[in-house]
Amino acid sequence: MKIVFAFLFALFILLACNKSQLNYIDYYNKVNEIDSIYRFANQPILAVKKYKKLFKKYPPKSTEYFREYETFIVLS
Repeated sequence: MKIVFAFLFALFILLACNKSQLNYIDYYNKVNEIDSIYRFANQPILAVKKYKKLFKKYPPKSTEYFREYETFIVLS
């Protein structure tokens, strides 16, 4: 029983560490790029497709300045 508990604890730690290694600088660069497609090129369908692809790699992380998940929901 202790071995199973130790294994599950180790697995939890490994999975938790893996999530924290996402580089949100790249994420925000992509959000800026998608926002430009939506606002300046006026191509909302392309922006939605790119948001879907981005959200598969990174969980949405809206902040005061970027409300990408809200924009995604409004566009789709």
